[in-house]
Amino acid sequence: GAGASAAGAPRAAAAVFLAASIVLPVAASIALGRHTGLDSFRYCQTIGLLLLPLAWQLADVAARFGRARATAALAFAILAATGFAAWHFDTDEGALRAEWRGQADCLDRLHAQYGLHGGLSRYWHANSLSAMLASGAPVFSVSASLESIPINKNIDWIGARATSAAGLPVLDFIDEYQFDVARLDQAFGTPRARVACPLSTIRVYDAAAGVLGSLYRANDWLPQDTLRRFGRMALPAALWAQPPARVQGDGLRVQGSFPRGAVVLLGAVESERPVKRLWLDYRFAPAPGASLRWEAVALDAQGRTLDLVAGGQLPASATPAHHEIVLPPPKAGVHGIGLSVMARGSVDAELRALGMSTE
Repeated sequence: GAGASAAGAPRAAAAVFLAASIVLPVAASIALGRHTGLDSFRYCQTIGLLLLPLAWQLADVAARFGRARATAALAFAILAATGFAAWHFDTDEGALRAEWRGQADCLDRLHAQYGLHGGLSRYWHANSLSAMLASGAPVFSVSASLESIPINKNIDWIGARATSAAGLPVLDFIDEYQFDVARLDQAFGTPRARVACPLSTIRVYDAAAGVLGSLYRANDWLPQDTLRRFGRMALPAALWAQPPARVQGDGLRVQGSFPRGAVVLLGAVESERPVKRLWLDYRFAPAPGASLRWEAVALDAQGRTLDLVAGGQLPASATPAHHEIVLPPPKAGVHGIGLSVMARGSVDAELRALGMSTE
């Protein structure tokens, strides 16, 4: 008796392990199928086929430690539960996405009415809407505290690896699903419209309202993290704006007379690899004696300036311009780079975006 029990224990443990190996995919399948809205998901196969081996595994365990009637009752109960699940759950692909269908249709109508571009929402909600919107407008994933989720396509949707201002998206709507409305008001300001849709309210902003710049200010770590992980980064100039410049949309605007010069843009990032290239997108109306001077400085591990890496003038341009800069190799001990832009004289300029690359 004791020997048989000892011999059966490893086999029982293996059966439990196999049962768990079946249960976990079933749970994952239910979660993914209900929340991601994948078009090719075969929900019924996952539930029906995987739960049948589960019944066999548990019946085998019960047969070794229980009586025949108890084993048969357990097997029958599991098979009955499986049949009930297959009958009760609507496994049609269209039904899996029904929860978000009305919300997506509503957002598509707003896209046509307001000419929307891109927006924000919570993680699963954003993923489902992005997969279903006929307009194709991306919905960027953020947490309840407005922290970005830099995975999958989100990095490129938000323009964090753009190579010019044209690669930065326009964000002009927010789905309020599971958000604190007061937090949204504080971070992004009052929208031009709030429209009730089946699941939640959509906030509609003007394209020039600066939603992207506000999101970057709530995630000021994102450019540095993107540069470290991918070797390049981009950011809207509004993130590094300094008075007397004023934030204008996602960029910054400089207007006035600055005889002694004034720093209008200032920021820095840590980087284990040397930054080799910079770019700035701007507009700078030509005027006698006016200048926009940029400087890149090397920083130590404490963020202190080591020396000047390079500097120069942004060429005047009455129309939007893209200026690329190749930096010389830094000295040893550099842990980051800082960038500043100084306005001098009578200046009328806009800085739209900037970027860095270690490639």
